[in-house]
Amino acid sequence: MIETINSDILITEPEAASILRVSLTSLRRWRRQGNGPVFRKLGRSVRYRLEDMRDFVASARRTSTRRVA
Repeated sequence: MIETINSDILITEPEAASILRVSLTSLRRWRRQGNGPVFRKLGRSVRYRLEDMRDFVASARRTSTRRVA
């Protein structure tokens, strides 16, 4: 789905959570902890670029359940 949409479009927090299939609470926690997708602040609003969402998903790719040190 992400590949078919212009990657410069900014999406809302609920839209980003829906795309990642995680709760809004999880997405916000990741942002506070600094380990979620890159985001933009427009005033008080948080927005995500689809390209950054794609990069976040790609960076989560793993071949083992072992922790990376």
